Amino acid sequence: MTRSELATKLLAFYDNKPERWTKGRMARDSSGAGTTAMNKTACSWCMLGASYQEGIWSECLALFPRVVELNDKCKTFAEVRTLLEEMANER
Repeated sequence: MTRSELATKLLAFYDNKPERWTKGRMARDSSGAGTTAMNKTACSWCMLGASYQEGIWSECLALFPRVVELNDKCKTFAEVRTLLEEMANER
């Protein structure tokens, strides 16, 4: 898997829905409480949590080792989307 393919999968996972993204935790439930990425109550995920949901977390860590740091530096989903779109367009 390439960084471009990884970013494309994450963009598809988020489906341009800001409410599916979080920071500071792998995932959150509908009340905003932190939870594990695979918890059935999770409704938003950081980029690593999203990659875990997609079954590509090991590829994510290998190709994008600072994923948690970069995710948590973003203030908005728009910043995350821009970051992922730039990665998706890498050749």
